[in-house]
Amino acid sequence: QENAKQVGFGADCLKEIDRKEKRQARNYKLDFGVAKSCASDIDDHCKAVNSEGRAKVLKCLSKVYNQTTDGCQHELSRAVRMAIWQYHKGAPLTMDCDGDIVKYCLTQSQARRPGLMVAALGQNMRCLSKRYQENKELAPGCKYLVSISTTKRLADGTSARSIAKEIVKS
Repeated sequence: QENAKQVGFGADCLKEIDRKEKRQARNYKLDFGVAKSCASDIDDHCKAVNSEGRAKVLKCLSKVYNQTTDGCQHELSRAVRMAIWQYHKGAPLTMDCDGDIVKYCLTQSQARRPGLMVAALGQNMRCLSKRYQENKELAPGCKYLVSISTTKRLADGTSARSIAKEIVKS
């Protein structure tokens, strides 16, 4: 991901990374970190969920984020962060953020071009994270996803885990 911004990084390589990330976001089994670190959590909390496509297991794990193991939380946080970073409108895992991205993150020219939702790699993640850190309005589902994707402590020392617990309570 970091290298994608380097001068001379090929368009074909970017497309391949995008394709792989989309597949991983839809099927947790293609994401080694989630598959390995969350195996027991999937058995405990999401066993009845069909694991093929549409990010159903990742969505299930995100709903019970505070009940999962630390290792799973770390990998789930990374997977959600990457899904938002590689945002595509209507993607199963991040569709709770579709409205907020259109409303707050796209320029007027981007919003007028229906198929385009990512002007620059990570633009939407930076936008949503900034709104979240500044405690500005976000849809509850999107706010929750952004809180999961935040692995670091915020300036006031609050952890993503404690924020996610508060959001779930409300």
